[in-house]
Amino acid sequence: MKVLTLLVLAFFMASPVFAEIQERDGDSPILHTATEDIQMNAAMAKARKTIQVILPKLSTVEGPLPISIKANIKDDKHSEHVWISNVRLVDGNFTGPLDNNPLHIKKFKVGDEISVAPEEISDWYAISGKRIHGGYTIFLARARMSAEQRVDFDKTFPYFKYMEEQQKVK
Repeated sequence: MKVLTLLVLAFFMASPVFAEIQERDGDSPILHTATEDIQMNAAMAKARKTIQVILPKLSTVEGPLPISIKANIKDDKHSEHVWISNVRLVDGNFTGPLDNNPLHIKKFKVGDEISVAPEEISDWYAISGKRIHGGYTIFLARARMSAEQRVDFDKTFPYFKYMEEQQKVK
């Protein structure tokens, strides 16, 4: 999952929609986005809507769920989106370890167990064979990449190339 986070963030650099990429020694880079990014907000809304559709199926799975969740965590001053893997449903919330260190919210670090309500997620994805489900913010980021960047991205994480093909079929 850390590899995916690094790749997605690395390829955001060419998009004028994103304000800044902040590199960090020994940790995933941070992508700063405008809160007014209409497309990104729509992608996050779609993730929250679609997770509600699959929640009944997920609630029957024992142990870690076959998905990763991107969650919006907050403190008094900041809001950050981080990935959670090895997700379990606990009392209706997604619970699992953080995949990346938040920049400003110092009470959390990689590996810390957090729990978020479904309405607090900003994305999710699951991989089944060559199919990817969810990944709305990642798909948007990939769509904003140049053709050359997409080719490089797809070499490392080919599921998104297949996802693009799936979108054409629909």
